[in-house]
Amino acid sequence: MRLKRPPVETPFGFKISAPRAMQDGSFERSDVRIIRQIMDASDLFINIGANVGYYCCFAQMAGLRTIAVEPQPNNATLLMRNMRANRWGDNITILPVAVGDTPGIVDMYGEGTGASLVRGWARNPVHLARQVPVVRLDDVVPPLDPAQQTFILMDVEGFELHALRGASTLINAPTKPIWMIEISLSRHQPDGSTLSETAGATFEIMKTAGYEAYEVGETLIPHEWDVIEAACRGEPTPIQWHNFVFVAAGTDITTLLADD
Repeated sequence: MRLKRPPVETPFGFKISAPRAMQDGSFERSDVRIIRQIMDASDLFINIGANVGYYCCFAQMAGLRTIAVEPQPNNATLLMRNMRANRWGDNITILPVAVGDTPGIVDMYGEGTGASLVRGWARNPVHLARQVPVVRLDDVVPPLDPAQQTFILMDVEGFELHALRGASTLINAPTKPIWMIEISLSRHQPDGSTLSETAGATFEIMKTAGYEAYEVGETLIPHEWDVIEAACRGEPTPIQWHNFVFVAAGTDITTLLADD
């Protein structure tokens, strides 16, 4: 049924075949605003877990060179269809693969925005598993131009630790990318868990590489690393959301949030 949805004109001026919230502009409104502002300060957009291409559409409207990574076959089909519906294609590279720390072939569970390589994630049924290829980001993303700013949006539904372990060159590039990563501390955990087993190690990668962390809410909320580490242990903290922006230490974050 998802594949039969025709592209619909959005309030943003592009067409998309997608869930209704993406079509009517109500999807992740705060995230959209912040992502578009960061795009305005960027030269290259890499969307890991691109789904049907919602954020790729904003990047293409902004004329931003884009690499989209999406392993779920139906999602990838819709992503390509949405690019074609808007007559885009020459400024975007689409890779229908998953990313991890070791190349190979793995099972992917579920459909739509919640599909995951983590068994049991968000109660995705095992019978919906499909085999997908896995690559390391460092093996498929060309060396970054140090004179340009790269923005990497990662939403891989619980698999972010493995994805980052295969991206050490990207993480430690001379000009550090701006990263926005979904890291769920408690939601959607497999086997009924109430606390992520991988979030602490995920944040540690970015801390060790010299990044500062901001929680994505109505705006970007700075957090010291000890606060994030406490949240990963399940201790009470001000953190409420699950998306985080990482920038090189000392970056003036206000330059990313300039008015359109």
